[in-house]
Amino acid sequence: MSQETRCCANCDFWKQRPGVNNEGFCRKNAPFPKTQTPRTTLFVTWPITLADDWCGEFRPSIKGEKKLNSDGRG
Repeated sequence: MSQETRCCANCDFWKQRPGVNNEGFCRKNAPFPKTQTPRTTLFVTWPITLADDWCGEFRPSIKGEKKLNSDGRG
């Protein structure tokens, strides 16, 4: 059995950002509040990570290892 690469792109919690190369949202925890400037409206977002980032909360994707194309899409 081969060892799966432990990175965000291969994690069950990670979701590729549409139209953005090599970036995605970590959905391990609930989204967090964020503002652009002190005067803007508050909104929520998931943390943005790179496909080859990693953390200690990795859980292998139920879809198996993802092969990202040059445009960052699986």
